[in-house]
Amino acid sequence: MTKLRNLIEMPYDFTGRAPDVFVLLKQYANQIKDKIGHRTYRMLQTQLTLGNNVFVETWINDHIKSGELEDINDAPPNDKAIREYVRENLRNWFKKEKWKRIDTQGNIKGDCGTMPKGKKTQRCLPAAKANSLTKKQRAATSRKKTKSNKQFVSNTKAAKVKLKK
Repeated sequence: MTKLRNLIEMPYDFTGRAPDVFVLLKQYANQIKDKIGHRTYRMLQTQLTLGNNVFVETWINDHIKSGELEDINDAPPNDKAIREYVRENLRNWFKKEKWKRIDTQGNIKGDCGTMPKGKKTQRCLPAAKANSLTKKQRAATSRKKTKSNKQFVSNTKAAKVKLKK
C-alpha cells in the first residue's frame, strides 16, 4: 500500500508541455481535489503528460461554466490591493472636497492637516459645508470637537440641519 501511495503522490513532469494549461491546472488544483476528487486531478495531470492539453483546458472551462469550480478571476483582490485602492480614493476625496480647518472662533484657518504642532485638534469640514454655516455655527461645531478628546465628533444640530438642505 505504501509503494502504491508513493507512486500516486509522485509529481508528473510537464517539461516542454503547454505551460499555460499546466498553470491553469495548478490554479484550480485545490478546487478540483476538494470538490470533485483527487483521482480526477491525477487524471487531468496524466492527460497533460500525454499531450491532451485541449482536453484539460476544455474540462476546466466546462466545470467553471457549470458552477462546479469557482472562477479564480471572480475572487476578491488581496488585502494589499484593497488598502491601496481605499487610500487612493480617500486622498482623491479630500482633494475634491477641499477640506478646511476651523478654529474655535468660527474662522476658516486653512487647509485640513496644516494645524500648528502642540495645539488641540481643530475641526475640519469640507469647504462647501464650512461656507454654508454661519460663523457662530462653525464656532459651535469646532468647540464641540476641541472640548472632546475623541477623533470623531458628530456635528451640532444646526450643522446637521444645514447638511440636509
